[in-house]
Amino acid sequence: MPNLLRDFKLKYPSIQLIFKAAHSDEMATKSLIEGDIDLAFIMDSKIINPYLQSTPLIQERLILISSPNHSLSAKKTVTPEDLVTETILYTESGCSYRTSFEEILSFYKVTPKTTLEFVSLEAIKKCVISNLGIAVLPEMVVEKELIEGELLEVNFEVEMPILITQMALHKDKWITPHLADFMSMTKEYFK
Repeated sequence: MPNLLRDFKLKYPSIQLIFKAAHSDEMATKSLIEGDIDLAFIMDSKIINPYLQSTPLIQERLILISSPNHSLSAKKTVTPEDLVTETILYTESGCSYRTSFEEILSFYKVTPKTTLEFVSLEAIKKCVISNLGIAVLPEMVVEKELIEGELLEVNFEVEMPILITQMALHKDKWITPHLADFMSMTKEYFK
């Protein structure tokens, strides 16, 4: 995203871009439908909403992460039942990957001992690095920390869902030439 935004601003220096964190896909969808925003990037399974059109950009793999010092890191395979005594660090309610993980735990009738909720992905990563709990995040969000050995992917025996990052807008949205160009540039960047 930073390179895309830089190139767009170089091409259109007088166009003002305002980015807002929606904190959940539900909030982003609501803002699109109500016309509060022009475009949203939503990470979810395929968007099924009669008012929206979406363009898939990239697939995201969800992974269970821990500190390398966490007790789960020593296990060859982690089962859902192993998570009963763990502290799970969650994103806000309504976040697609939190919802997916909660559905998995519910399916296996697992209720973690403790859960903590954060708005910031950086805060979650720092807390996991500090060994305060475990989390499920998209692989690309923790790629750097995995490479640097600050975080570890836990070998979870349950297959985690693949999420799709999508560019979405209201199906009846009037698309300005600048917005059309931004969308075109976005598609090119994510090829």
